[in-house]
Amino acid sequence: MRIRSFSSVLLFFLLLAGCDSADDGGSGESSLPGTYDMTSLQDLSGDLADVPNITFVAGTPTVVTVGGLQSTWTVSGALTLTGSTYSTSLTVNISVAGQQVPQSFTENGTYSLDGSIITFIHNGEATTATYTQSGDTLTLSDAESVIVYQKR
Repeated sequence: MRIRSFSSVLLFFLLLAGCDSADDGGSGESSLPGTYDMTSLQDLSGDLADVPNITFVAGTPTVVTVGGLQSTWTVSGALTLTGSTYSTSLTVNISVAGQQVPQSFTENGTYSLDGSIITFIHNGEATTATYTQSGDTLTLSDAESVIVYQKR
């Protein structure tokens, strides 16, 4: 099984950060700021685990089989939006043949909103996605993935 590099996981996670909006009801004031815990991550393209269209429920082990090799993946993550800054974290614990292979990252930067589009900027590089917000649930999506968060 090919385990994705730390930077591949980071790129995948950022690509999921998108928005389509029920965020401000047209008032011009965003209800997005806050801290969110990841509830699920759907890898539409297979970039994370080499298996397209797989869904990971945060904190719940998911069995992944690639090339006849079986592994168990457990994901967790958080996203904090404050003013125009963000902080995100993702942890993927992979168990293969009894060995734990943890991968994690954190990232900080700025973000901006334009309608239902959110743009994250980290180290001068921009990542744009679409978002939806329904109550305390924030969904970030793009062509490759969907991440659902629950506001604390």
